[in-house]
Amino acid sequence: MAADGNDKPSNAQGSDPGAGKDVLFGWLVGRAAADFGLAQALAVNEAQRAEQFRRLEDSLLAQIQELQNQPLAGVNSTAQMEELHQLKTEMQSIFERMGGLESLAEQFIRVPDLFKGEVAALESQSRERQKQIETDYSRFAAIAETLGVRVQQLENRSSATPRASTAPWANSPIANLNCAP
Repeated sequence: MAADGNDKPSNAQGSDPGAGKDVLFGWLVGRAAADFGLAQALAVNEAQRAEQFRRLEDSLLAQIQELQNQPLAGVNSTAQMEELHQLKTEMQSIFERMGGLESLAEQFIRVPDLFKGEVAALESQSRERQKQIETDYSRFAAIAETLGVRVQQLENRSSATPRASTAPWANSPIANLNCAP
């Protein structure tokens, strides 16, 4: 598969924190649709190739049968045996390639299902993270409200007590000591 500009999602995130998730989800859905289309095209192509291989196999089997049915002449016998061996080798190679192509076709057919599973897992993680963020936000809002009330209480208490001096140590017993010689 050739790499193109659609292999990576955009990192464009505006002021809305959910925009990045929407962009990622949109990219994933688009990518899944592209992969599914590719898998379908490969499956059609594989079916055409399989038909070509079947016709070639039938042709080679007919040639082998024809060679086996011919009477063996002393001089031509070696050449025919070599040709028969060559045809058998070629058939074996074709069968091996067919097996490999069938395996690839099966893998491409499974890609959309695997991709759907990955998208579902990412959506689940996103929902869990969103819930955690909302929980944390609620906790922080409650803490901020509690601290605001506490600060207000401290401000009210400090404005109710008279100030003798602006220095915090002015009322301490050490400040009242007479240090004369």
